[in-house]
Amino acid sequence: MASNQQVQQSSMSYPPSPFVWFLLLDSVTGLPYKGTNANKVSVSTSADVADFREAAHLKNSSILTGITSAQLTVYKNKAAFDKRNAVVDDGKEEPLDPTESLGLLGSKEDMLVVVVPSSSSFPELDQLDQEIKALENSEEYKTLAYKNRVWAVPKPTEQERGEWQLLNEKLAYLKKTEDFYRNAILSMNAHSVKKSDKTRKEYKRDTAIKDERLLLSDVAIKMWERFEFDCVFEDGPSFGDLKRAAGFGNCKDVRDYFQRKARGEVQEDDIKDSLTKEAWIWLIGLNQRVNGLLHDTLITNKDGSLRLVLEHDVYEGGRKVAEELVRTFYGSSKKVDIKDASSDSSSSP
Repeated sequence: MASNQQVQQSSMSYPPSPFVWFLLLDSVTGLPYKGTNANKVSVSTSADVADFREAAHLKNSSILTGITSAQLTVYKNKAAFDKRNAVVDDGKEEPLDPTESLGLLGSKEDMLVVVVPSSSSFPELDQLDQEIKALENSEEYKTLAYKNRVWAVPKPTEQERGEWQLLNEKLAYLKKTEDFYRNAILSMNAHSVKKSDKTRKEYKRDTAIKDERLLLSDVAIKMWERFEFDCVFEDGPSFGDLKRAAGFGNCKDVRDYFQRKARGEVQEDDIKDSLTKEAWIWLIGLNQRVNGLLHDTLITNKDGSLRLVLEHDVYEGGRKVAEELVRTFYGSSKKVDIKDASSDSSSSP
């Protein structure tokens, strides 16, 4: 059996591995790579950037097919990553050296950024990126950048200033072209998001109202199955029945009950306590909203006519009756546009 001293020495030799947090970002768009979120890996306290890079690669191996850990670059945080394309004078940030010790980098509040070669099929962009890096890392660029410093002594010659200007113009052109391709990819991504958003918006307001009422009805039915409270109508429980059973007339009643309960002034109530305060307030507010719509008037179309959409079974036998009712109350000259819900033209705005 190991002595206490041996156990202590062992724990000192092998300290618990800390978690290192990171974001996995696309090298071109700067967006989360393939929809990933923040993640973490466990590495040794003596780990360097290359060790972390391998751990991050292993953690995401299923979506990094065909990409090696050596192809990943690491920035100390998102702010540094955002400055990867800045000019030197504007605080351009370089990726971390793979041999650099990880130290305290990668906290939950200031995550590392692991950059993955873009999955977008833009070979021109890859070529431009290589040209920009080659130019910025060339001896000519570094030498002229040093000689053309504002405080340089001696001052650069006319030829050196001219050569430096030409290099900067070339670099600006390459970066402008790179931005063009990058924006094209971002535009494609934005188009996909807008397309998805458009699909979401095609759910009509009428459908939402109907589903909201069904939700309230469903809640009432499920609660009645648990507590069997009294119902006003024989055809089934309503949300109004549930409110009466709970003794909640409005949201103020809900707040008062839970405040008094917190102070120990009331006994627990099975129906009241079956839902949270927030859930009760939300449901009561929703009920007030949709009930109010039941007491509203018919929707008026842009041409001034009234719109009335009827279910197919109701439409077949009730269209003429509905039309007569509308004209009885609105006047014989009032136009009414009655639609069959089974028709594509009946979709509401």
